[in-house]
Amino acid sequence: MNTDSRKILKPIITIVITIVITISILVSVFILIQLPNNRCSNITSGADLNGCDLHAMDLQGKNLKHVDFSGANLSDTNLNNSDLNFSTFEKANLINANLSYANISRVNLSNANLTGANLIRAMIIDTNMQYADLTNADLTGSNLSGSNLSNANTNGTFLKYANLDGVIGYP
Repeated sequence: MNTDSRKILKPIITIVITIVITISILVSVFILIQLPNNRCSNITSGADLNGCDLHAMDLQGKNLKHVDFSGANLSDTNLNNSDLNFSTFEKANLINANLSYANISRVNLSNANLTGANLIRAMIIDTNMQYADLTNADLTGSNLSGSNLSNANTNGTFLKYANLDGVIGYP
């Protein structure tokens, strides 16, 4: 190949490489924009679901230990008979959620909104429920032993047959 040919090809090759790189970047950006939030669809033990919208999902019977649900929307979600040990629900929206028969022991529910939630026969042992809103929540037959209900709103909360041994902050 002579010198003149190289002089002509060099700028053409540079332009082609620039175009290929630009197209690759644009395709990558387009794919990222189109992808759903995979973090919020990974609903397994140990997951980070902080701030995720899980409204009205059916998570019945799931093993969801050590999950971070902080600030998540779990309103109307079915968590019946789920294992939620050691999870965090700080400032989570659990309005009208079904947590009946769930294992919610050693969990952080501080500042969570559990208005109208079904917690019938739930295991809520050694759980932090400070400043939680339990307005009209049904905790019939639940075990709340050792839990902290300091400053929780318990207006209209049903506690018939609930185990309140060692509960902190409940009158």
